[in-house]
Amino acid sequence: MANHGILAGANDLLNAFNIVEEIEYCSEVYTKAKAIGEPVILPHEEMVLMAEKFKTYGQRVSKENK
Repeated sequence: MANHGILAGANDLLNAFNIVEEIEYCSEVYTKAKAIGEPVILPHEEMVLMAEKFKTYGQRVSKENK
């Protein structure tokens, strides 16, 4: 029962730990940004656009599918 909060956003414990690691990384980046000044927070519309672009970020298309 101790992990039920973490698992609410994941399918299993491994996914839950991956989510937690990402949240910790984002927190670290935000804290470092705050240390050097006020970070620019993207508006909701820009975040939606970035989320769409990141859906295929880093994925490679095989030569057979071109």
